[in-house]
Amino acid sequence: MMTTFASRAKKTLIWDLPTRVGHWLLVTCVAGAWLTSESERLAVLHAAFGHTIAMVIGFRLIWGFVGTRYARWQDFFPTTSRVKHYLLSILRAKPEHHTGHNPLGAVGILLMIGLLSTTVLTGVMSQLEVGPHWLSDIHEASAEGLLVVIGIHVAGVLVSSILHRENLIKSMMTGTKNEPQSLAIERPYQWLGYVLVMAAAGCFVYLLRHPIA
Repeated sequence: MMTTFASRAKKTLIWDLPTRVGHWLLVTCVAGAWLTSESERLAVLHAAFGHTIAMVIGFRLIWGFVGTRYARWQDFFPTTSRVKHYLLSILRAKPEHHTGHNPLGAVGILLMIGLLSTTVLTGVMSQLEVGPHWLSDIHEASAEGLLVVIGIHVAGVLVSSILHRENLIKSMMTGTKNEPQSLAIERPYQWLGYVLVMAAAGCFVYLLRHPIA
């Protein structure tokens, strides 16, 4: 959804709580998995982060079909046309404003989900010693690729915040953006956000106490 900068005025709820919680859970778990990746002593902790990531990704994939307006795949899926128009608008120094994710951000989101899924799947298979030995190589390569994409994503968020004169990081914390009230989502689904936090915490603690062999 695009709007002109001049038409934006008030703090309007755009991101529901489950979307924001899922985002920051992934940030936390990816950071934790990275920090524990080189230590055999912390292997159980590393695996717990990985399985929790899988749970959150599973939720996000489903939420992309049944969630609120701007969380749905159909709202921001980066078609070739959308990406092209957005890039051209940047080159013309008149970047399109998108209420939800912009097309380049959407590309980054899909890449991160794909790389996260690959990293987790190959990590679990390597842990269980299922499949060929080179799965561990794919696990490491996808993890390294993920770090690169995350770096680009963060840089893109900062640049986009400057171009559109809005704090996107803060928006993903508060859920609000400077938009007309007519663009607000109808329900924040706060209860589901709390459920997601408890489910992720429960999954993490369970895996620490009952590690998968």
